[in-house]
Amino acid sequence: MDADDALTKTGLEEMFNAAEKFQADVIYCKYNFTSDGVGKNFFKKLKGGVPKNDKQAVTVTEDLAVRADAWIRLQFRVEPWLKLVRRDFLVESGVKFLPVFQDDSIWTLEVLCTAKKVFAVPLSCYIYRLIPDSFSKVQAKSQADIVKNIRRKMERTIRALKHLDEFLGKIDFFQEHANHRYALIANFMTIDLNWLQNECFNLQPHIVQEICQKEFAPYLGEHGALISHLFSRSILLTRELIVAQQKIRSLDH
Repeated sequence: MDADDALTKTGLEEMFNAAEKFQADVIYCKYNFTSDGVGKNFFKKLKGGVPKNDKQAVTVTEDLAVRADAWIRLQFRVEPWLKLVRRDFLVESGVKFLPVFQDDSIWTLEVLCTAKKVFAVPLSCYIYRLIPDSFSKVQAKSQADIVKNIRRKMERTIRALKHLDEFLGKIDFFQEHANHRYALIANFMTIDLNWLQNECFNLQPHIVQEICQKEFAPYLGEHGALISHLFSRSILLTRELIVAQQKIRSLDH
């Protein structure tokens, strides 16, 4: 759980009862509440919850090919706080949080690749506190802050990609089906590179290249200059593509 959020009064009981009923490794709550209330108004200003027409618990198939395809189609929410996970499963599987920025997607993917029984249930047990100026919502303004964000996101990408590749490589299914292994890693890389490009978008390409070379030389090895240049070049190409798309839309009008 995030430190400033909350569970409903019966949340743990409801998730535990569902876990017992389905003998599940993971109970996945399909919904959650939000609240921007303060103090006594926190519970009074709940929004969201389960739609009235959703009363069905859905079994997430044990077929890893189907799970991988569903992940790529963004059919799984990655937040750990929507899930109740059997402790023995975590101990036996060895799935742990990687100590990097935004580790929830890596952890959730590993859980889905190793758990046998996963049930998505129509419960709303978690209350996400809406704070406009929270750390995750505040946009960096100074170049120093932007560079700091780039550094931590690059570190996540470099370390997590290596970890994920090694993790999938130990699973028999992904050893036999290289296409699914590649698709998951490509999906992970696409999302991470989009984050990085958004952070780098207002910086000059040579500054992006310098950040790569200065901060991540231990990771990039003898090809650091090449990798740094390719990444900065991709930022420039993305900018050019956006400008071209804007011109095309203006011509359409």
